[in-house]
Amino acid sequence: MSLSEDLLNGICQPAPFPRTQFPFPVAQSFFERDFHWDILEDKVEEIDESRVVEHLPLILALAEGVEASQLDREELFISDNELQRHLAALNDSSGWALVWGDGGGEVIQLLKLLQKERYQTFVVSPQAPSGISGITYFGSRPTSVIYFLQALIRFSHIYGRIPLGDKEGVTHFLQEHGPGVIFWLKTKPSTLEVALLLGMMSLGTPAVVPSSFTPPIGHFRRADSPQDMVKQSLQFPNIGVRPRKYPGRPLHGGVD
Repeated sequence: MSLSEDLLNGICQPAPFPRTQFPFPVAQSFFERDFHWDILEDKVEEIDESRVVEHLPLILALAEGVEASQLDREELFISDNELQRHLAALNDSSGWALVWGDGGGEVIQLLKLLQKERYQTFVVSPQAPSGISGITYFGSRPTSVIYFLQALIRFSHIYGRIPLGDKEGVTHFLQEHGPGVIFWLKTKPSTLEVALLLGMMSLGTPAVVPSSFTPPIGHFRRADSPQDMVKQSLQFPNIGVRPRKYPGRPLHGGVD
């Protein structure tokens, strides 16, 4: 079974994400507001699995559909007003750090260092990190990284006024203003995990990756220790504590 077919089979009665202006932020960003899941079935047939990079938006949209089909989607989704609070906190933080790894001590060590550098931390790993407070744990499914991307994409539409369907506008806005960075600690990633990483990078979110991995697209820096990963992340121009203009008020139309 192909990657895209596997994702499509994971979509079963997807429900709109709650408490947001954008019930399917990723899919709507690519296919505009009147998007419907049925249109993806025809598009999946067009995917050339040997050229996955050319189909990353569709793969991201399919991943969102998988998460929209999960029973815990409401628990994991960041509502508009939760998003506003994360954005307001950027006035005093370095950015949003998505730690995507296999669990264990390396993830714990990296999270502690990131919090010391005043990052807001989000995690996808087999188990929730223990002994660390103040993190947002998205679970263990590879597709759950989509919750991080949903927040970034809504940031571009709400604060950047980027129209739905304008993928290039989203990419340029996130490259210049996006607060996110991905820390890639996967030792034996699946084809799906690599595709999702490249998908997020293709939309302007930079990544810190091991020296053994070279992404074919996007902005990245290499590092092999948690200390060096944090150091390298602070070299990205969109990351670091600096004056910002995110208001401490609810988003227009946002709800808890």
